[in-house]
Amino acid sequence: MREINKKEKVMEDKYKEVMFEYLDMMQQEGYANMYTAPMELRQKFGISRNESDEVVAAWVKQFVEEIANGGA
Repeated sequence: MREINKKEKVMEDKYKEVMFEYLDMMQQEGYANMYTAPMELRQKFGISRNESDEVVAAWVKQFVEEIANGGA
Protein backbone atom coordinates (compact mmCIF):
# COMPACT_ATOMS: atom_id res chain seq x y z
CA MET A 1 0.00 0.00 0.00
CA ARG A 2 1.46 3.37 -0.96
CA GLU A 3 1.81 6.19 1.52
CA ILE A 4 -0.43 9.22 1.23
CA ASN A 5 1.45 12.50 1.08
CA LYS A 6 0.36 15.59 3.01
CA LYS A 7 -1.33 17.24 0.00
CA GLU A 8 -3.32 14.08 -0.78
CA LYS A 9 -4.38 13.84 2.89
CA VAL A 10 -5.66 17.44 2.84
CA MET A 11 -7.60 16.76 -0.37
CA GLU A 12 -8.98 13.51 1.07
CA ASP A 13 -10.08 15.28 4.26
CA LYS A 14 -11.72 18.11 2.28
CA TYR A 15 -13.55 15.60 0.06
CA LYS A 16 -14.71 13.68 3.13
CA GLU A 17 -15.92 16.95 4.66
CA VAL A 18 -18.06 17.63 1.58
CA MET A 19 -19.55 14.13 1.79
CA PHE A 20 -20.23 14.59 5.53
CA GLU A 21 -22.09 17.84 4.71
CA TYR A 22 -24.11 15.96 2.10
CA LEU A 23 -24.96 13.25 4.65
CA ASP A 24 -25.92 15.93 7.20
CA MET A 25 -28.26 17.48 4.64
CA MET A 26 -29.81 14.10 3.86
CA GLN A 27 -30.37 13.36 7.54
CA GLN A 28 -31.72 16.82 8.43
CA GLU A 29 -34.12 16.99 5.52
CA GLY A 30 -35.26 13.40 5.84
CA TYR A 31 -34.27 13.08 2.19
CA ALA A 32 -33.80 9.35 2.34
CA ASN A 33 -33.56 6.48 4.71
CA MET A 34 -29.96 6.63 5.93
CA TYR A 35 -29.54 2.97 4.98
CA THR A 36 -29.44 4.22 1.40
CA ALA A 37 -26.69 6.74 2.20
CA PRO A 38 -23.78 4.64 0.84
CA MET A 39 -25.60 4.19 -2.47
CA GLU A 40 -26.37 7.92 -2.61
CA LEU A 41 -22.68 8.73 -2.05
CA ARG A 42 -21.64 6.32 -4.80
CA GLN A 43 -24.05 7.94 -7.25
CA LYS A 44 -23.29 11.53 -6.25
CA PHE A 45 -19.51 11.32 -5.84
CA GLY A 46 -18.54 8.36 -8.03
CA ILE A 47 -16.78 6.47 -5.24
CA SER A 48 -16.53 2.73 -4.66
CA ARG A 49 -18.76 0.67 -2.41
CA ASN A 50 -15.92 0.26 0.07
CA GLU A 51 -15.25 4.00 0.13
CA SER A 52 -18.91 4.87 0.57
CA ASP A 53 -19.27 2.37 3.42
CA GLU A 54 -16.19 3.81 5.13
CA VAL A 55 -17.43 7.40 4.79
CA VAL A 56 -20.88 6.57 6.16
CA ALA A 57 -19.36 4.59 9.06
CA ALA A 58 -17.10 7.55 9.92
CA TRP A 59 -20.06 9.95 9.65
CA VAL A 60 -22.23 7.78 11.93
CA LYS A 61 -19.38 7.54 14.46
CA GLN A 62 -19.01 11.34 14.48
CA PHE A 63 -22.78 11.78 14.76
CA VAL A 64 -23.02 9.40 17.73
CA GLU A 65 -20.06 11.12 19.44
CA GLU A 66 -21.76 14.51 19.01
CA ILE A 67 -24.95 13.18 20.58
CA ALA A 68 -22.99 11.61 23.46
CA ASN A 69 -21.32 14.97 24.08
CA GLY A 70 -24.65 16.80 24.20
CA GLY A 71 -24.54 18.16 20.66
CA ALA A 72 -26.47 17.53 17.46
